Amino acid sequence: MNKEAPLKADESVSVAIPRTLPSEGFVRIETVLAVIPISKTAWNDGIREGLFPPPVKLGTRLSMWNVADIRTLINHLSNTPWQVQS
Repeated sequence: MNKEAPLKADESVSVAIPRTLPSEGFVRIETVLAVIPISKTAWNDGIREGLFPPPVKLGTRLSMWNVADIRTLINHLSNTPWQVQS
């Protein structure tokens, strides 16, 4: 049996982040930000302001977003005219 050595504190694992949404289910913040290109801070500000959907807590340390909510947001943003804020 081939066992891999555990990661050391200064090592990381690279994970591919999908650039498209699955047809249904839940996605992590990295996937949301790959399809809606804003910063994590701007995303969290938008959640607090009620502009973006809140996450679904699937555990004490796991927050994910419903794909249907993200698709609804994309459709809304696509149909909203851009306005310059002064």
